[in-house]
Amino acid sequence: SAGPNYAVGLRNTDGSPAVRLGEGDPWALSPDAKWALSLVASTGRLVRYPTGPGAPVAIEPGPIAHYTSGSWFPDGTRMLVCGNEPRRPPRCYQQPMGGGPPTPVTPDDVEGALIALDGRTLLLLKTSGAKEIFVIGGDAARPAPGMAATDFPKAWSRDGRSVFVQTGFAVPARIERVEIATGSRTLVRELAPPDRAGLYSVSVDQWVDD
Repeated sequence: SAGPNYAVGLRNTDGSPAVRLGEGDPWALSPDAKWALSLVASTGRLVRYPTGPGAPVAIEPGPIAHYTSGSWFPDGTRMLVCGNEPRRPPRCYQQPMGGGPPTPVTPDDVEGALIALDGRTLLLLKTSGAKEIFVIGGDAARPAPGMAATDFPKAWSRDGRSVFVQTGFAVPARIERVEIATGSRTLVRELAPPDRAGLYSVSVDQWVDD
């Protein structure tokens, strides 16, 4: 029933039915949960759907030919979209909510980035599998100590000193806290359903530092 482009839906945790917002692959909710960012496969373009009244808004791609990821800055006024221009390696761009073309903010060979709450510090996900720390408008990126190629970053801590990662896709899923300054790791939680019959992997989509 979703259709060839899949579908984006919003569902509350109170058991109420899901509400279809539009077509595409859902990527991220805005910090105020008023918008859902989606990639429409048939066009390769990004659209943001209102979660309440309103009309969908097409995202101006500018020079970007292919997207790899997208998310919101913590202030909710900008998006961070990653992708590549024709005949160029991927990088990430700042996209204003009010309209207008994207502006590059990271080095090349970056296919995704995790934004800290300060809105400037990024954990870069390199095409090589390496992870680096980068400050928008600051110095060159530096290696993120303690990060492995099998780590999948999920969220920055509220104090900006650590990143929560999922280590592989084993069962149970392991969520660990990695301190950026030292690379030291601490197990936070292991996640799995009570009945693991037929289950071969667990993927955590997002993590919130409470």
